[in-house]
Amino acid sequence: MNQIELRKRIANELRTLRKSKKLSQGKVADMIGVHINTIHRLESEAASDFGLIGHIIPLCEVYEIKPHWFIMGIMDTESNNSTLDARGALKSKSDRV
Repeated sequence: MNQIELRKRIANELRTLRKSKKLSQGKVADMIGVHINTIHRLESEAASDFGLIGHIIPLCEVYEIKPHWFIMGIMDTESNNSTLDARGALKSKSDRV
């Protein structure tokens, strides 16, 4: 997976997590102490890798996921057709809705 594909996948997963918690971008921004534009950039692939790194722990707390999700859930499961659910447990793509 190249860097562009990885950013797209992270952005999509972050958006899905936020929506699954029924949170607005503004609410997430308030919860982690950033401007709403930061959340928008993270969910729209515009954030740099460095920009994302600084927000991993606060986002994990808001979305109730483990920090390793950003590595394991996005990268390592591509080849075996599964992903991590929000708790960090492996879940096959066929189990996802």
